[in-house]
Amino acid sequence: MKYQILNELIQERGVRKSVIARRIGVTEKTLEKKLNGQSPFTWDQVCTIQKVFFPDQDKDTLFIPTDKSA
Repeated sequence: MKYQILNELIQERGVRKSVIARRIGVTEKTLEKKLNGQSPFTWDQVCTIQKVFFPDQDKDTLFIPTDKSA
């Protein structure tokens, strides 16, 4: 998972990925690709996710790329 902090918060807070995907205008499959780093988020998508779902978190924190292959 490229965006581990974002993924953890999605799970901890029980936010459905289908709701996030619909809100940013993509399919669930596309959202998964974005979360895995296979496709980039647009700035509008980053802003929407932070503002709507995680307003208490900073964008820079939510979207810190992580590499779990090590």
